[in-house]
Amino acid sequence: MALRQSASELAGSIVQLVHNRVELFGLELAQEKDRSLRLFTQAAIAAIFLLLSTAVLTFLCVAFFWETPYRLWVLAALGLGYGLIGLVMLLRAKSHMASFQHAFSASVDELRRDVQIFSNTVQASAAGSHQTPHSEPSSASSNDHPRSSSTSTSGLTNADER
Repeated sequence: MALRQSASELAGSIVQLVHNRVELFGLELAQEKDRSLRLFTQAAIAAIFLLLSTAVLTFLCVAFFWETPYRLWVLAALGLGYGLIGLVMLLRAKSHMASFQHAFSASVDELRRDVQIFSNTVQASAAGSHQTPHSEPSSASSNDHPRSSSTSTSGLTNADER
């Protein structure tokens, strides 16, 4: 009878744990989608206006130096300057992408903790079954319920804080 109750409590804890992890994954997915859309929109608007500004300034410089013998030098300097700025920005974007945090790091961390807790519980119950077979159900149920509820609360709170 105690074994059946312990098994149903364990199954309930596992179902609640899976539900919490799926909910955390969904929250992180929505946050990542919003962040990516916002980043793309801002980058596109910035690129359009920087391109317009660059075109106007280039035209102004060429018009100013058109009647002088330095007009080709000005065009060459502008081209080299634009190329250098583009290269620097490309390298910065590459370094930024290298240091980019994994999109679902909170879910992955929670799943790693869950695996660690379950492996510790299995090891403890295996060691406990050889020593005292009657103490196993109560220790397993007391370890499963507080951890799963505190994990789910902390996991969702961490995702909400971002």
